[in-house]
Amino acid sequence: MAKVDGYVMSCAEAIVVTVDDGNVQRPASQSLPPKGDYFLDGVYTSSHLGCDAVSCVGASPRTIPLVEYEPVGDQERPGGKGKTSALKTVPLVGQIAVSLGYFTDPACTVGKQLTLEVVRSATDAGPEERDAAVAAACKAGARRCGFWSVQTCGADGRWVTTESCSKRSPCSNGACVPFDPPHGAPPSL
Repeated sequence: MAKVDGYVMSCAEAIVVTVDDGNVQRPASQSLPPKGDYFLDGVYTSSHLGCDAVSCVGASPRTIPLVEYEPVGDQERPGGKGKTSALKTVPLVGQIAVSLGYFTDPACTVGKQLTLEVVRSATDAGPEERDAAVAAACKAGARRCGFWSVQTCGADGRWVTTESCSKRSPCSNGACVPFDPPHGAPPSL
């Protein structure tokens, strides 16, 4: 848990969750239909609190679920009013980064970003995810890029951070590589 002393824009989601499951680094699918009309884990949601105006407000405590939402088809709305999207909750497994954009001033003009990282194993997520984690095991000695770091696969088949990189020297192809912003784009992660 981290405390942010600052401000956020109301009605504007400035949180990005990224997961690296051992095979690929990708944004987590955490979007739900904006108007409410959907099923999540078999429960129908039919309303959504809208947003009438965007303003700069003090940051308040947030709980970010380490899950993503996977479409499973369509389901009949209650009362026989046609079908709508059905989704299920799937726990995230692997190296997870949660990034929060916020502002240091009450006018929301000076932006900052806070990123927290956590590693969640299949046993943390539950027994249904163990097969996916076993499939994501790596070969000893292999190297890859993590979140601003170089990771090396240990003899136990788990990724270990072996070198920290920075924004001026990000990880590319398993190594920290310096780059000069005025002279080109940063290397790919």
